[in-house]
Amino acid sequence: MISVNTFYTVLVIFALSVPSLIVFMLRRHIVSSKKRYYAWLIIFFISVFGGHLLKTEVYIFGETEGSKEYSRFVTVYPTEITLPNGRVAEIAPRLGLSLDKALVINLSRKPMYLEMVVYGNASSKPGRQTLSAYQVSKVDNRIDYIFVEPPSSIKIKGDSSIRGWIHY
Repeated sequence: MISVNTFYTVLVIFALSVPSLIVFMLRRHIVSSKKRYYAWLIIFFISVFGGHLLKTEVYIFGETEGSKEYSRFVTVYPTEITLPNGRVAEIAPRLGLSLDKALVINLSRKPMYLEMVVYGNASSKPGRQTLSAYQVSKVDNRIDYIFVEPPSSIKIKGDSSIRGWIHY
């Protein structure tokens, strides 16, 4: 697992350098500078989109002496983590088109909850997912509020917006 900032730094460097390298290598075949520019743009967007498809956000939650703590990472390759109960959990990227996919690792002794908060006129009812103690849980929704009470209203674009809230 790598930090979120490191992932995006590497993604930007990759997305900027790979198109330049490919266009440079194909400079004899792509004579027009306009075509080189379009080729660079296409490869750039493929690199950025591909990077987002390969990543999975990982949230690790814990509690020490009553203090709630969490860390946020990105995984692009399988790895293992040993939980406090001695169980080894495999953390693997969740490939797919959803940009909201994540893994939540609860290292505390208490279960946590992911509640979906609906703003606006949503047709679906908000759900609640239990994140068991010492477990790795798959989450298919974005996580917006962590250990903080969500606001009663927010400005939204469109008719509705659904936000995730993690709490004990």
